[in-house]
Amino acid sequence: MLPPARELLHDGDWLAALSSCAALADPALYMTVVNHHVLCLGSVVASADPRQLRAADLARVVDELESGHRKGVFLVTEIGDANSHLALRTTAEFDPAAGEFVLRTPDRGAAKFSSVGVPGRPQSAVVCARLVVDGTCYGVHPFLADLCDERHTAPGVTVSGAFGVETLPLEYALVRFDGARLPYDRWLRGTARIDGEGVFHDPHGDAGRALRRTLDVGRPL
Repeated sequence: MLPPARELLHDGDWLAALSSCAALADPALYMTVVNHHVLCLGSVVASADPRQLRAADLARVVDELESGHRKGVFLVTEIGDANSHLALRTTAEFDPAAGEFVLRTPDRGAAKFSSVGVPGRPQSAVVCARLVVDGTCYGVHPFLADLCDERHTAPGVTVSGAFGVETLPLEYALVRFDGARLPYDRWLRGTARIDGEGVFHDPHGDAGRALRRTLDVGRPL
């Protein structure tokens, strides 16, 4: 039984042992562990404001991810651009009236690619997207979005049929967003916030630093 992500990801020996055992057993299993624990849960641990983790909705999803009941995915790569990590086009636009974020994939080339299984078990993904507030982009931020449950994809989410890659046999798929809505606390915002007037604040950086913070989750690898 693995410890909670907040303990696992701050214990280098534990994380190294888990990675070694998984890689020796099966390279595909190792990549699943990396996606789920290091990148997905790692983003939550590194980027969520501690108060968010006490919010009922986010706490429930994190508990399900830690228990293994819910599969975790990290969605950064976009298929239409070889330099997609630095030039992401997926957007998360803040809707001040609802206090929510709206995820959109602008075109087919911006579809996200990862080892996403078809609906059949609950899955959530950390989605790297450009935060847009009142028409201004504030860099790339991580958002925790539900992709599907046991039967259906979430509203505004499209998951392609599964396809394989021979060199690393996992269930890969393309994910697109068309107006998927996320509660405010699904924004893994760190020190950033949007105030009651709809104004964005981040005391620790500009858009470039936001991108670096978002991608820094891969450092333990």
